[in-house]
Amino acid sequence: KYTNGQITRIGAAKEIIGKDIFTIYEDRAKRVWIGTEAGLNLYENGGFRYYGEKEGFAATAVRTIYEDSTG
Repeated sequence: KYTNGQITRIGAAKEIIGKDIFTIYEDRAKRVWIGTEAGLNLYENGGFRYYGEKEGFAATAVRTIYEDSTG
């Protein structure tokens, strides 16, 4: 997490599913979304949650993350 010029480690890399990180996005609720070649990882409440093909993604690689006006 990057705040006020400081980088804070939020978890070990082994907790993220995927070895290549393409994008990182912090939403309005301060959750961190991480797009990798293997899918989408969500960091929230001190842990990671993974979204991939089993969770309904048509393709695994997530290269861009956008938040719309409804969150």
